[in-house]
Amino acid sequence: MAVNLSRPQGDRSTVLAIATLTLAVCAISFAPIFIRFSETELGANATVFNRMFIFFWYSA
Repeated sequence: MAVNLSRPQGDRSTVLAIATLTLAVCAISFAPIFIRFSETELGANATVFNRMFIFFWYSA
């Protein structure tokens, strides 16, 4: 009687999904720090301009 000890096919996609989710949570958790830093260094108007510039650049 043969026993199949190989990994399931969905295992790689599960690991990739968890790694992506962890990276996204880290990026979101650092966002307030970066916003505070940008407002201190650049000013509020420059921060808003940079956000809009990045948004329109990625959405185009």
